Amino acid sequence: MLDTPKQLDYSILESNARLISSSLISFVFNLDSNLCTNLKETKEECSLLLNESINVDRKRLAVWIKLFGSKPRPTNTLQLQLIANLQQVVKKFSHTSLVSEVVINDFVLYEIVEDTLSANIVKPAIFELLLAAGICVYLYGIYILAYNAQKILEGSINKIRRNLLL
Repeated sequence: MLDTPKQLDYSILESNARLISSSLISFVFNLDSNLCTNLKETKEECSLLLNESINVDRKRLAVWIKLFGSKPRPTNTLQLQLIANLQQVVKKFSHTSLVSEVVINDFVLYEIVEDTLSANIVKPAIFELLLAAGICVYLYGIYILAYNAQKILEGSINKIRRNLLL
């Protein structure tokens, strides 16, 4: 509200416009963001806008500031002059331009946060320890049986022979 075009420093505006345009180009074309780092160390000018016809022009910035800064900011109603100017710019770089009215009614800045609480039934750890101990005893019994299987078989065969021979 208190800013006027007379108070504006066009060199800062031009450097900011260059920075924004270079950032957009590097993002859109997936270029390395550190492309100009070496040139800045050697005090050379670096810009991704190599073509002079698309480079940031101070005179063009002054015209845009004069055009849009001389009047107060528009309200939600359509501004025909702004639409016509933007349509001219779009027609320069594309085949067609289409204007459609957009009304945003359901604008929510922050969504409602919902907390969810989940409770699970957990078996006590003692049950698992007893189960593990039982499994270990069972496996140890099978191990002892397999380890002494030869002795057990020989002993039972000897008992059967004694019983049959008597």
